[in-house]
Amino acid sequence: MGCIFVSLPNRNSHINPIPFSAGIDMVGYILNIILFIPFGFLIPLIWKKMRSLHLTALAGFSFSILIEISQLLNNRRTDIDDLIMNTLGAIIGFLIYKSFKKLMPTRLHNKLNDFSYPVLELPLYIFILFAGRFFFFHEMGFAKLLYGF
Repeated sequence: MGCIFVSLPNRNSHINPIPFSAGIDMVGYILNIILFIPFGFLIPLIWKKMRSLHLTALAGFSFSILIEISQLLNNRRTDIDDLIMNTLGAIIGFLIYKSFKKLMPTRLHNKLNDFSYPVLELPLYIFILFAGRFFFFHEMGFAKLLYGF
């Protein structure tokens, strides 16, 4: 039985591993932060075990790195600045969650503490998101059949 190897072209020009070396793009930075604020707010809201700053920051970092790696498969640029700003957005979202939790009346606060989904759902949702994106929008997936790549 033979193995199938997929050869990816050399994309070193598409990777920027040095923080803030390509100039300051304030609009891009702000948009990356804003994009991940809901993520940082919803992760601790939905999953009890993720109600700490370091776990929420780690989830934001992990999800962001998954996005950046997937961009290599789509001939897009991968930038460390995006990873930093996305993680910062998740941290800001967590801080908003903590502030929201402090400002809530006690009755709602108790209901919030009881509200949680199993933590295993998070990796499942992320896998489904990327599998769907890959199979329907990538030239090596169903998109090749649908769009004739």
